[in-house]
Amino acid sequence: MVWGQTSSRGIEDLVARLKADDSSFNALHIMKHRRLNYEDVVILTEALKLNKNLHELISINHTIDCRSAELFGSMLSSNSSLNTLSIGDNRFGDEEIIALISKVDKNNGLEQINLEGKSLGPIGAAALGSSLHRFSRLFALTLSGNRRMGDDGVASFFTACASAAKEPLALRRLELCRLELSSNGLLKGLQFNGCAANSGSAFENIETLDLSCNTLGVGAQCDAFEALLVSMPALQDIELRDCGLGDAAASGLSSALRKGAGTKLRRLSLAANKISIGGM
Repeated sequence: MVWGQTSSRGIEDLVARLKADDSSFNALHIMKHRRLNYEDVVILTEALKLNKNLHELISINHTIDCRSAELFGSMLSSNSSLNTLSIGDNRFGDEEIIALISKVDKNNGLEQINLEGKSLGPIGAAALGSSLHRFSRLFALTLSGNRRMGDDGVASFFTACASAAKEPLALRRLELCRLELSSNGLLKGLQFNGCAANSGSAFENIETLDLSCNTLGVGAQCDAFEALLVSMPALQDIELRDCGLGDAAASGLSSALRKGAGTKLRRLSLAANKISIGGM
């Protein structure tokens, strides 16, 4: 291999281990020097449909197009042993996530999905939100770094989750950092049909929420954070680092706490914000 060039080495050896259901082969990180084209994805996903021992699949340095995304989705409907999934480079966007979830009827294995640093926008976020109820054991979802989502994307995601879920989602940890999210977008998402409490039917199991490095200092901070604690009553840990928050946010959190919301809250990080001593 010449330095700086990508190797054309395929994944046949990895697929062979998957087909053999090697009990020591529990995690697969497909590195950049490996080839992963559509034909490779075909043999990889076919092997995974029958594999019982692989628990973690990570491939974040390869382009996953819509055809390949559909194959991963079909695989997830058959595989119940894989519990952690992170695929696609930073070009993985709305069309790809829609293609993937369109092929998932139901999945009882995945516990963590990491979609950090992709290109999801409002359309993809809404499609993902409407499908989460199909993942019965999914407790952790990372959407951080999808800056195309913004206010509309987060609002669409929350609203789609609440609309599609007939019972509370399994989600316990949600990471929404670096999304260009303002307090207005957060409030819009939580006020499903004008009632923040209505969203609680979908989000009442969330215990950890990371909203760091957003623009939450812009907009209706007081109302947004009061709605947050009401709609996610199980919250124990909230990370709001470097969000440009001011005294209005502290007032909203205090108001909600005084009204009895946030009774399970154990940790609240407000580091690197603009809250005054008086606001605290």
